[in-house]
Amino acid sequence: MHSDLSPIVLFVYNRPKHTAATLLALSKNKLANNSLLYVFADGLKENANAEQREKVRATREVVRSQNWCVKTIIIERDNNLGLANSIITGVSQVIELHGKAIVMEDDILPRKGFLKYMNDALNMYELDDKVGCINAWNYALDTSKQKDSTFFLKGADCWGWATWKRSWDLFESDGQKLLNEIKARKLEYSFNRNGTHDFVRMLEDQIAGRNDSWAVRWHASLFLNNKFCLWPTKSIVTNIGLDGSGIHSGTNEIEQNSVSFINVQKIEVKESEWFFNAYRKKNTKSIKFSFIRFLWNRLKLLNIREFIPPIFYRIKSSIFPTIQQSKSIWNGNYDSWEIASNLCTGYNDQLILENCKNALLKVKKNEAVYERDSVLFDKPNYSWPIATGLTQIALNKNKKLSVLDFGGSLGTTYFQNKFFLNTLDNLIWSIVEQPKFVEVGRDFFADDHLEFHFTLEESLAQNKADVLILSGVLQYLDDPEKWIKQFIHHQFEYIFIDRTGFIDQFNARILIQSVPAEIYKAAYPVWFFNEEKFKSYFLNKYDLISDFNSFCDLDTISDDGKKLYWKGFLLKHK
Repeated sequence: MHSDLSPIVLFVYNRPKHTAATLLALSKNKLANNSLLYVFADGLKENANAEQREKVRATREVVRSQNWCVKTIIIERDNNLGLANSIITGVSQVIELHGKAIVMEDDILPRKGFLKYMNDALNMYELDDKVGCINAWNYALDTSKQKDSTFFLKGADCWGWATWKRSWDLFESDGQKLLNEIKARKLEYSFNRNGTHDFVRMLEDQIAGRNDSWAVRWHASLFLNNKFCLWPTKSIVTNIGLDGSGIHSGTNEIEQNSVSFINVQKIEVKESEWFFNAYRKKNTKSIKFSFIRFLWNRLKLLNIREFIPPIFYRIKSSIFPTIQQSKSIWNGNYDSWEIASNLCTGYNDQLILENCKNALLKVKKNEAVYERDSVLFDKPNYSWPIATGLTQIALNKNKKLSVLDFGGSLGTTYFQNKFFLNTLDNLIWSIVEQPKFVEVGRDFFADDHLEFHFTLEESLAQNKADVLILSGVLQYLDDPEKWIKQFIHHQFEYIFIDRTGFIDQFNARILIQSVPAEIYKAAYPVWFFNEEKFKSYFLNKYDLISDFNSFCDLDTISDDGKKLYWKGFLLKHK
């Protein structure tokens, strides 16, 4: 262990998946190899049921599964202290031993430069008595005019933070005492961050027992002692617990934006007015659609669609895709596929398979026209570049066509384009999928034209495909570049790529896609590629015949305002 590095204190309870993702991300920090980690695992509540007991057991098993830092000290509580008491006592114990601490909870996902940022800031401001703590999270605000990577606000915050013994000694656990002093000194507006938050009400709720927040008391303790907290201009952590899994966090669609590294440079210790202006601006902007959203939800409940003028739907459609997709469907900025995967339920979920099977059976029986992602449609929704491209390729081959559809589910693209392919003299459509999909495909959907295989090699051994179709699949592979090299190696004459996601920046990014609950409850890690870099993988061996916008995906934005969009390409072997 390096003597200059602060110990890390992590508090966990009953969320094994979140705990695993947090620990894995922490272990990928360079300084983890020289850092001491304390993990406080809270105990079972009285009368805990079997499910609750299993979650606590599984969480502790994750913690014990490996040594996440150079040394990990695990403190497993026999009784349930609750989050506030667990944090207050745990931080006190560690700071008493080491004089400082970096504090995390099980749902605070650190980026690669998290430990460096926290330690650099702790060392830089250790002797500055005006600085009370270091914060790792910030709102996704407009920071385009900010030159500094950090700024100061009075008080404290709690989503990834650090402090010294001299500051923690100021912590006052008596909420009533804190509130009395705030009111006596008429500091309510300032304590509420110049009216942008409602910490007074939060403190009143803590006193009344409506919450058990240690964080509002920590903020009040430093605020009343005129101490400042160092904030990052952009977060270096992501809160992954706003999914309803936590006792105290609830479900929240708060927009987040994080970076991998922060260069800490010493700045003047004073409150930053730009934060309050930027926060108000963002808050006002988010309220602009609140009435429309409220009205739309009420109308859906009343089921009076037929009485609403069509213009309302056009307005609703133009407004809501960006709001819903940017905040609810595509989230995060993860340092590795493994970290994102640990927070997701993937395609191997049995419910997803059943939904896809039942939907496509209706299509096969002509009870529905078209299926996508298990959702049925009452009219065809064609990808015209694929439909016309396949038809032209087949005509050039004397009405014969052999297709390998990699990741083709149970035949979505096949059934979508079947109308155009019925006139061919010879058609083979081979789908390569996960084992469960292959088994169901063979039992319910295979016919003289449609077949299912477990691997590329198995499919190609039976039929040498003319065309490889990659529709909405590359971004869901853990190592897409490796797979692309394998596809190129097999020298398909044509490659169709469709419904592939791109981001308007140089580097690719890993996000998490959350499927709307009305379809099915699931989440997947997903790549968004840089378009030019993506095309360069193919262009040594293939000519780009055409590119086109995907037929069913709406452009949206990432958490930090980068454009997300979907495209397709037709490539021909040179």
